[in-house]
Amino acid sequence: MSHSIDSHSSSNEWEGPVIRKFQKTEEHTKTVRYQCPLQDRVFDWYAPKFLLESIVNDDTPDAFTVEIGKSCHSGQLYVGEGICEYKFDTEMVNSFRYSIVYTSSEQNDREQKYYLYVPKEEFGAKVRPEALYVKLLEWDWTSAGQAKSISLKKPRF
Repeated sequence: MSHSIDSHSSSNEWEGPVIRKFQKTEEHTKTVRYQCPLQDRVFDWYAPKFLLESIVNDDTPDAFTVEIGKSCHSGQLYVGEGICEYKFDTEMVNSFRYSIVYTSSEQNDREQKYYLYVPKEEFGAKVRPEALYVKLLEWDWTSAGQAKSISLKKPRF
């Protein structure tokens, strides 16, 4: 599977990548909500717990540094250790919603949708891409009163 920039893409299409730091705001049953303030809006990421658990076996991190860029997926979206691809889903008033559908064998093969809300300002005047990847680069958390930080040295993407 190729994840390089698509040579057939419009020259006005956003490609990234950008590095963003997200802070944990809420924990849900299957996701953890992280936010990254931009100039005018907040970038919302409902991080799937299965993705977090693939790299962190401890408490959910308090913060993540991620790389976000255009993905040139073909067919099935890639989900792997520290990496997740999202496909464009819906245009909202101030953002573009991207999603993945993940089937968990632990939950009797039930499909679950996960979302990434990208503020329109992130893309500026560029055309939004059809798919994005999120690559976890570094995470921080506090456990038993001690701050911890881990970097994923060589993400498999």
